Amino acid sequence: RASMLPPAAAAAAAVERVAMREIVVLEAPGAGAGEALQAIKRTWQPSTRKRKRKHGFLSRLRTKNGRKVLNRRIQKGRARLAP
Repeated sequence: RASMLPPAAAAAAAVERVAMREIVVLEAPGAGAGEALQAIKRTWQPSTRKRKRKHGFLSRLRTKNGRKVLNRRIQKGRARLAP
């Protein structure tokens, strides 16, 4: 479809696709056939494993800037250095 559009329109269509959020379709109680409610999916879908891998203590130790973060938190006296 994008190949048939002029370059400016193709770029606009690409931006539109990138800007769209995931939409979750819900079936409405009492709705007729084919009718549905749409809700935008929330951005925070918690996962402990992903959070620890990205922001955890060991991941901070592995990089130079992560060690800087830990040292700043130690100097400030934070009780928790990393989540």
